[in-house]
Amino acid sequence: MMNSKIEGKNVTFEVDSTIYPYEIIVETANNFLESCFIFLDKKEDNQNKISVSLEPKGEENPKEVLGSFFNMMNGLLYRYVSEKEEKEEEKLQAPKKEYDPQVDYDPNCDCEDCQNERKRRELSGCM
Repeated sequence: MMNSKIEGKNVTFEVDSTIYPYEIIVETANNFLESCFIFLDKKEDNQNKISVSLEPKGEENPKEVLGSFFNMMNGLLYRYVSEKEEKEEEKLQAPKKEYDPQVDYDPNCDCEDCQNERKRRELSGCM
């Protein structure tokens, strides 16, 4: 479980950037700018940990703000992972580009297509 420290209205906790990418942490913090004072800091002893301090501007309970922060971060993480998986799936399903000897031929390449084109050019006297 995550450790958090509450002092008055301020709640401080660490987020593991190997689980929550930095962009997700910053986007979540950006969504809380109107309701909280926010401080982000990378830990010197562990660059994978980002310290987050939230202080509600109003009368919100710091524990509720902490819960809302993580709920939003989890939602953004889900969207981030879904989009990443969707892009990977698109790459896998993309039709394979046909070999075009006029564009794709590389005399230093050892793939079968380039070897065949090299032989064709040698036989036709193009080399």
